[in-house]
Order: sequence, then C-alpha cells, then structure tokens
Amino acid sequence: MECPSCQTAVFAGQRTCPGCGLRVEGFEGTDPLSGMVLDGRYQLLEKVGSGGMGSVYRAVQLAVGREVAVKVVNVLALQDPATLRRFQTEARIISQLRHPNTLTLIDFGNMPDERPYLVTEFLRGESLSQALARGPMSPRRTLEILYEICDALTEAHAQGIIHRDLKPENIFLEAAEGRTVVRVLDFGIAKLGQTNNTATGTVCGTPAYMSPEQAQGGVAEPRSDVYALGILAYRCMVGRAPFEGEQPLAVLLKQIQEQPLPLRQAMMRPDLPTEVEWLVMAMLEKEPERRPASAAEVRAHIQHILTQVSLPLMVPAAPGISVPTPVPHAVLTPAHTTPVPFVSEAGLGSDPAMMRVLGVGLIALAVSIAAGAFLWKQGEADRVPVVQAVTAPVPMEVEEDEVALPAAPDLPPLEEAPDAIVDGPAKGARAEVRAKARRSGGAPTVSASEKKASEKKDGEKTSEKKKKKTEPPPGFLDFDVN
Repeated sequence: MECPSCQTAVFAGQRTCPGCGLRVEGFEGTDPLSGMVLDGRYQLLEKVGSGGMGSVYRAVQLAVGREVAVKVVNVLALQDPATLRRFQTEARIISQLRHPNTLTLIDFGNMPDERPYLVTEFLRGESLSQALARGPMSPRRTLEILYEICDALTEAHAQGIIHRDLKPENIFLEAAEGRTVVRVLDFGIAKLGQTNNTATGTVCGTPAYMSPEQAQGGVAEPRSDVYALGILAYRCMVGRAPFEGEQPLAVLLKQIQEQPLPLRQAMMRPDLPTEVEWLVMAMLEKEPERRPASAAEVRAHIQHILTQVSLPLMVPAAPGISVPTPVPHAVLTPAHTTPVPFVSEAGLGSDPAMMRVLGVGLIALAVSIAAGAFLWKQGEADRVPVVQAVTAPVPMEVEEDEVALPAAPDLPPLEEAPDAIVDGPAKGARAEVRAKARRSGGAPTVSASEKKASEKKDGEKTSEKKKKKTEPPPGFLDFDVN
C-alpha cells in the first residue's frame, strides 16, 4: 500500500511509513497483503476482487515486469481442507488447458503462512455479469459469446473436466486488440475425471444456473454444463434467468420441477428465428438425455445458425409493442464445426448473408424504378390531349372565308337521278336536255342566260349569310355580346 501522507510504499508488517514516520498500522482502508512480494517474484499491488474462497490481486512479475493476477486463499480456508482441495484442483485443471478461451495459469505456490496462491494472466475488460447490467443482448451477440464458451468447454470435456459453475460472473469479456475475447474462469469446483471433490448428495454450484441433476445432488456430466449454457443464453437474451426466487431452495425446486417460459414469450418477440428458440429450449430440458450431448454439439448448432439463419438485431420487446408474425425457417440440422470468427456488436453489418440479401433488394428496387420511368414516358407519348368544353361560348361575327361548310352528300350521278329531284317550271326542259344528252352520248349543256340567273341567285344567298351571326351548338348558353 501507499502511505496516505507521503505516498511512500509501505509493505505488510511495517507499522510506520519509512518515508515520513506516520504510524500506518490499523489504518482504515489498508489491505495487509498490498505491497507484499511473494517468493521474491510477484509484488501485490492492489485487490481487484474477492469471493468466498479467496481474493484476487493485481500484481507485477518482477523479473520481466509483466502484469499478472494473483489469487490468494483466505485465512479461514486454512482450517477447511475442502476449500484447500478445491483451490489445488483449480490450479491443476487450468494447468492442463491450453485453449485461448480459458484463463492461462502462470505459477502456483504457498505464502509464508502456508496459504496457497496461484498466478494467472491479468485480464482487462469486464465480466458478462457487468455487461448484462446494461441490459439484454441480441440473439447474434449471445450466440457469438456462447460459441467461444463452447470452444473452451469442448477442450475441457475432452479431458473429462466438468466446470459445474458456469454463470455470468465466471465469464469474462476481455478487450484485446480492438476485439472481444471470451474467457472462462473459476474451475474451482470443477469435476476432474472420475474424481469428485463434492460428497455424494451435496449440492454444489449456483442455484440459478444449476442443472436439475446437480440440484438433486446427482453426478455432473457434460450435459450439466450444457444446461448451464442454456441458462446463460436465456439470461443474455431475456434479461433474467428462467428461474428466480427469494430463497436458494425455492430456485432449486424450480430447476427440478418447473418448465421455463418459452423463449419467444419471455422475449415477447414472436419473430425470433425458430432455430434460436429450439436450441435454447433443448439445452434446458429437464432430462439430460434430451439435451445436446456436449458443448461440441451445441457449437455445431450455433455454427449453423450464425451462417445460415438471418438474425435480426433485436432485444426483448417493450410491453404493448406489436411485432410481425414469424416466417417459418428451415429445420435445424447439425452443421460442420468450422470455427466462426468472433464478430463484435459494431460489426454486425458485415454479415455475408445479410449483405447478399441487401444487395438483391437494392438491385430489385433499381429495376422497378427504371421500369416505372419507362412506362410513364410511354404513357405520356400515347396520351390524347383532353379538350375541356366551354360552358358559355360567346356568339361572334365571322368572315365569309372563315365559314366551314358541310361536306357535300354522296348523291347519284346527274344522268341517273330521277326526275322527281328537279323542282320548278324548268322540270320539263331539263328532262329534255338530259334525254338529248343520253342520245348523243355527250354532257348536258347550260345556256348563258341560265348560267347568269344561277350566279345572281347564289350572290343573293351569300349576302344574306354575311348578315347573320353564328349560332351556338345545342346545349350551350344563348346570349348576345353586341
């Protein structure tokens, strides 16, 4: 620790500050282990966490200046052989695991008072519990986290190691080089091979994340970790665990007897893909044989969903918000177990399946716009102008050459016309002229006097027309503007 007066380093056992002489023994807020050097190699800097079994300190490896984490057993654990055995088991287990999603062990030893300690890499980031305190996660983000947890558990299960205490506090989201790496922590109560650190009939774990067989004091197996994975997935997407209660015993009874609310109903999102709900609810089956057999099988299903199923960015709907009816998806089938790159929440838009769907949609939209424009232009070219009727035409004077005369009717030729169409006193004379014309084979002739009389009559009719006004067509208003 540091002296509160001069900030000089004060080590455990020192009653006064070597810099200013201030008495620091029993000073409020001090930690007796802060500043201690273990085995001449690791100096403890500050406490960063604590639990039922021990405390975790940020420390420095003096030989190389590397930042490390040191976990130290509590003083009371010296009187509890079971706690010491669990601590040693954790050190032995993580020393066998090499997967990058598992915490790496660096060293193990004993303090001067015989308390054991273990040294691991120091992680920067936050626990899954801290992340969930900000609210639920989307299905894609949840499955990405579960995928990396399954990677770590697959190695552990292959070596006969059952974690038995998977919960948000034991999942760490490490910030490393611009991306998030999921780390599985705390194998303290893990079962190693055929050995069991827990007496038969003893319940071991966290009630909200324990499998029914663990809650009944049974033997844990890989499917017990699968059940805990289902609880984690449910907790991430819904915002709460499927079984809750004020007392641990009440939660354990629910784990054994009650069925969880279906994921779609809990999220109030009927548009949640069928495959996601199927996988989570399958992991939460009460009977172990009805669950996926291992973390590797769960990982295969997650691989299929992440690569083949469209996962919208969604969280549980607020009460009163309506959502569309889900579209049926393909039946879930196991896929290859090729690792899926971890995608951060900010990089969800780079999903290849979503990009293909977006591309096809944009192309279809462009074609529709082009076709619509073409048809509109064709319609404009073919359209006949509409002339609006004038409701009140005005009578007006017109010149003689502007009068539109009706077309002449189709009449039979003169030589074939009956005599009845000729009226007046000239009827007989004209008939005789036509008869002579037929006999001679020539056209009928008109005398000069007849031509002059006809012209005079036509002139009188024309002068009368010039004096008259044009009449409006039937149905229009009749008024004079003079």
